[in-house]
Amino acid sequence: MNGGDGAPRLRTFRAVALLVGWVVAFLLTNAVRAAPTIDAVAIGIAGAYRPDRWCPAEIRLAHIEADGDYRLDIDALDAAGRRIRYSATHRLSAIAENRVTQFIQLGRANEPLIVALHDANGRLIAERRSEPGQFARPLAEEESLTVVIGRLTGLDGVDALSAQPSRKRRYQRIASIAQLPSADRLALLDRSLALDAATTIVWMVGQSPAANASADANRLWLLDDWVRAGGRLIVSLGPHAAQELGESAILPGLNLGSLGERAELLRTSPLESFVGHEADASTARPSAESDERSFRLQIARLNPVEGKIVAAVNETGDRLPLIVHVPHGFGEVVVVAFDLSAPALVSWPGHTRLLAKTLAIVESDAPRDVAERPTSRAWAGKAYSSLSEQLADALDQFPGASPERFWYLTAAAIAYILVIGPLDWYLVRRRPEWTWATFLASVCLAAAGAYAIVHATKTDDVLVNQLRFVDVDFTAQAAARVRTVAWSSVYQPSAGIYEVATQSPPAWPPRTEPTDAAPSEGAPNAPRLSLWAGPSGQSDHLGPLAGRFDTREPAAIYDMGRGRIARLVSPAWSSRLFFSRSLADTQAPEVATLEADAFGRVVGSVRNPLDEPLERSVLFYGAYALALGTLEPGRTVSVDGRGDWRSAESYLTRQSLAQDRETAEKYDATAVDLGRIGEVVGFYEAAHGASYTGLANRDIAEVDLSRQIRLGRAILVGQSSTGANVGITPGPRATPHRQTTWWRFLLKPTTTLPSGQ
Repeated sequence: MNGGDGAPRLRTFRAVALLVGWVVAFLLTNAVRAAPTIDAVAIGIAGAYRPDRWCPAEIRLAHIEADGDYRLDIDALDAAGRRIRYSATHRLSAIAENRVTQFIQLGRANEPLIVALHDANGRLIAERRSEPGQFARPLAEEESLTVVIGRLTGLDGVDALSAQPSRKRRYQRIASIAQLPSADRLALLDRSLALDAATTIVWMVGQSPAANASADANRLWLLDDWVRAGGRLIVSLGPHAAQELGESAILPGLNLGSLGERAELLRTSPLESFVGHEADASTARPSAESDERSFRLQIARLNPVEGKIVAAVNETGDRLPLIVHVPHGFGEVVVVAFDLSAPALVSWPGHTRLLAKTLAIVESDAPRDVAERPTSRAWAGKAYSSLSEQLADALDQFPGASPERFWYLTAAAIAYILVIGPLDWYLVRRRPEWTWATFLASVCLAAAGAYAIVHATKTDDVLVNQLRFVDVDFTAQAAARVRTVAWSSVYQPSAGIYEVATQSPPAWPPRTEPTDAAPSEGAPNAPRLSLWAGPSGQSDHLGPLAGRFDTREPAAIYDMGRGRIARLVSPAWSSRLFFSRSLADTQAPEVATLEADAFGRVVGSVRNPLDEPLERSVLFYGAYALALGTLEPGRTVSVDGRGDWRSAESYLTRQSLAQDRETAEKYDATAVDLGRIGEVVGFYEAAHGASYTGLANRDIAEVDLSRQIRLGRAILVGQSSTGANVGITPGPRATPHRQTTWWRFLLKPTTTLPSGQ
């Protein structure tokens, strides 16, 4: 009987022991599970980035506890020494490897970078601090970043060669070239931020037989979107380009003919005509006969319908383009009909010079020295070196908010000396004990006077100065692309912590009244608002320097998902510079009917599609400009060859006829006229750039549409006094003080300029 009772007890004991063991094992398993970690942080594209410009930060995360949304905060110092936090939400997986990309602005490479991961409840679960000097030196202001997708041979010496001045023209220096092994990193091409990270992308297509018959549609969409937003894409067509691209064109809407038809180039003379006969100094040049016998280069038969052919070869009566510059949206596509890394080219002595000229942007008539510029004496007092410096100073002009304090302080000091000196002596000379009362009264009067002066000379309104460009591309058939770029300066009379956002992209027809609506969460076309540190990140408008990471809260927190500044610390009576960029696709109304004539001008009609007047309107095409005056809302004007056409250069430089010769008006680099600054910035190259202004334009060159004119586009330009609203909460609505908007409509004539060398 005892044995019968012992069996159930034994089974019960075993069950309890098994349950206890399972619980202990479960607890031990969860106790030893690795906590979430941030394994690696990479900055820039292949380590290259520009200071205070948006650059990608790639974060590798491990041991994520569960699938879900996590907040990633990246703290970095900007060039002014302030701690800025970039916050975004990412969807992470507990099984797969997690690599996330988040855009930041890194101003100081030798300062630590803090990456913090928070769960859905805001709890800090992982943190990583970079070591000082971990990241590479940022690119200098005059340097550019060219990204190569694929294999491009012969880049050694390109930078040194492109930096050498020529007698006729100088090429923009290519100081940093990042090569990516594959195109999967094209996800870095955020449509509104990546233009800051890279200036040029080189895509090597068809270098080897592709595994798939067609290119990745998402990759093509990203490239197309990036170029249309203002990027510059160079496409090198290898022998297998048609196989890699399949039925797709190079980019949607870019008609260049069939890429499957190939030809052979058997001589180097067309390439020598393009690059010049001067060979590379580091390469011994073989004889011309040897070149002709051994040179064989496969080329694609291109048939462009627009753009400019800069190199071509005549074969059996046909003119085959070798290099074509084609406008695409606000950007440009340079199509090279051959593989830039082909063995025949690599062994050719002019290969390095060919790469330098193909990759670089021509800077025509660049001045040799600042001291030689005719306008240097006018702005020597302020020591401007770029148009961005002049723009930052012009935006910070708030009459009534920034008085000349020297005279007020001098007058107050003289009055105070008179009160406590001769006046006080005269009043108390018979009763010296009264000096206690008169001294107290003098102090109180002085304090009241100082308070009255401050509040009489400073406004209590939130003021906004703004220069805005609204560019509308009507060249695509499906929809119009609207690009809005704005620089704003906001004067804040009271101290506090604020949220700052800009209005949504303009719908069509565009709204003239501002809206306070903030961009919706995750909106793909939401404006990207950021602090603008001015030229090269140096500005005195942005407050005191931040201390160490451990001793201060962030001066600003960016909400990357909504393109706004979620938290901005602002002192009283201060001004801040902001930069915003947005892109949107809208319906395209009929704006113009234009056709190019035989004299390099256009005929037809143009219409003002806005519900506000367009002042100082002008039509640019080719080398010419036609002033149209003020266009009232909805007004249509006729354009013909008998109009008052003049050269675009003479219009932009305001040349006048004096003593049988045209004389350009000297550019005033000390002026604060936002309209004039915007006119020159918007067509910098067409106005002969630094030769006319004496100032560089690299920092804000993205709004320069001079190349679009040269490539066969017509542009209707007009000025208005409305601007985009900058919403600051909490607080009163910002009051526009000085706002200028340049509207620019890109138009495609039915026939384009003849292509030529």
